[in-house]
Amino acid sequence: MQARGVRRHARLQRLWGGHGELVRATLDGGRAPTVILKVITPPDDGSIASVRKRRSYDVEECFYRRFAPHCEGVAQLYASQRVGEGW
Repeated sequence: MQARGVRRHARLQRLWGGHGELVRATLDGGRAPTVILKVITPPDDGSIASVRKRRSYDVEECFYRRFAPHCEGVAQLYASQRVGEGW
């Protein structure tokens, strides 16, 4: 069931290197009443550090998409969306 709406509830933590934040959001309908969103906003500066962090996020997304559904007690990925250049 898809949520009818989402409301930002609270920032939980900033991500390393200023590349985004973890946010708790409240869903109107949907699978769960609340979710944790990882909002990634990496700078597009082309530095080696930024490229490495982007790759790290790619690997993390791959894990949650392919392997987490087969693991007990591991957070599940409900959705992922990439917006902007560099992805």
